[in-house]
Amino acid sequence: MLNRRKFTIASASIPLSIVLTRSLIGQTDEEAAEVDAAETEEETTETEIPEELKTSKLIYLTPIKSDGEESKCQGEVWFVYIDSKIYTTTATDAWRAEAIRKDLKDARIWIGDYGVWTRAKEEYKEGPELMIEGSIYDDEEKLPEILEAFTDKYGTGRYPRVFKEEIEEEKRVVLEYEVK
Repeated sequence: MLNRRKFTIASASIPLSIVLTRSLIGQTDEEAAEVDAAETEEETTETEIPEELKTSKLIYLTPIKSDGEESKCQGEVWFVYIDSKIYTTTATDAWRAEAIRKDLKDARIWIGDYGVWTRAKEEYKEGPELMIEGSIYDDEEKLPEILEAFTDKYGTGRYPRVFKEEIEEEKRVVLEYEVK
């Protein structure tokens, strides 16, 4: 059984063992600091972004409920990836926007084109996956850049123009997601 005395002795011996090990292998304090810094840097490395996020036409998105489970509301979504952020547009009252308004900002995406989600039979869940955190985007200055990126990605057809009109009429919102 671990008592206070054994705990105190063990706690005191850990730093001593590190110092002894470093002195036995001839490591200076400066070298040890470099190793410690490298280990800390490795621990804080950002999530790796799959290449498919830069090339895919679709993501499949589901909000995460307050109990940590995926929402049953899932769907394929047009998106653009700009400055390490994912932007989508959706109807103002759509479940994606409502989830964020209800403070359910966490979401999971799968990347790739597997067709309409209801017919994809969850095949999209085999693709690259990321956890993201969403917010409703309201920076009007960057909006033209986002809409232009949609036009570049999906063509100059009807939808990018409709997105712009419906955003101006407040029928549609832009959602911004950051990778967690």
